[in-house]
Amino acid sequence: MSKVEGLDTDGKVVLKVDPKHIELNPDGTLKINHPKLQDFLRSHKKGTDAHLILMGSNCGCQCCC
Repeated sequence: MSKVEGLDTDGKVVLKVDPKHIELNPDGTLKINHPKLQDFLRSHKKGTDAHLILMGSNCGCQCCC
């Protein structure tokens, strides 16, 4: 199987996020401590319609799992 990370055909960044990168805050929000994601967000202009899509390893979409 090929590496998950990189840019997909629409220019979206695709990163594998390990559970150790994620904290669930008491207010229900997520904090993601992923160096490559932080670098991407710092180096790219983000529009008001920016989205972060989280998919589980068994989501069934077959696009990355």
